[in-house]
Amino acid sequence: MAKNHRLVDDITKQKSDEIIKHAKKKGFEISQAISKKKASLKTKLKTSTQKHLEELEKLGELKKQGLITAKEFQETKKKILSKI
Repeated sequence: MAKNHRLVDDITKQKSDEIIKHAKKKGFEISQAISKKKASLKTKLKTSTQKHLEELEKLGELKKQGLITAKEFQETKKKILSKI
């Protein structure tokens, strides 16, 4: 009887170890996927922010050249900054 109990304990430990190993592997895979997604989003965000900053620079040039009024500059600047 004690021998059977020990076999059950061994099988239970083996199964538990397998489950833990599988969970760690899955967790690592999920972590890798999240890292890749994060890097992709960071690149997209950087590109988008850069685009908005370039728009602000162009807007500033238009104001300097007198092609738009201070009011138009402020309104457009506010719109651009709300997107960042």
